[in-house]
Amino acid sequence: MKITCNLAMDLVDVYTNCVASDETVNIVKEHLRECPACRKYYSEYKKELSDIKNDKPVFKAEFSPNLPEELLTGGIERLAKRLRMRRIARNITNAAVFVSAVALILKEFLYKKNQN
Repeated sequence: MKITCNLAMDLVDVYTNCVASDETVNIVKEHLRECPACRKYYSEYKKELSDIKNDKPVFKAEFSPNLPEELLTGGIERLAKRLRMRRIARNITNAAVFVSAVALILKEFLYKKNQN
């Protein structure tokens, strides 16, 4: 199955973190074998993750000079968007847990009050 470079770059995160299905892994591997630009993007992506884990600066002036500008810009924007979405999801989850805890406490308080 052929996929576009944009789709391959979107899937690099799940592919790299070993959370993709076998089918997705095979599709991304096939695309990376055939596409030098995406291979370079994948290599830079893995290096960025390694740098982040080792507390090294991520962005450099010479960052991927051979890739077209739209691939570089899109990749960074997608990464930033993913991080924002994860933060939003985490905040929503925390809010839901807090509201659930308050509801349970109020329920117990009201239940005991009605029994007295």
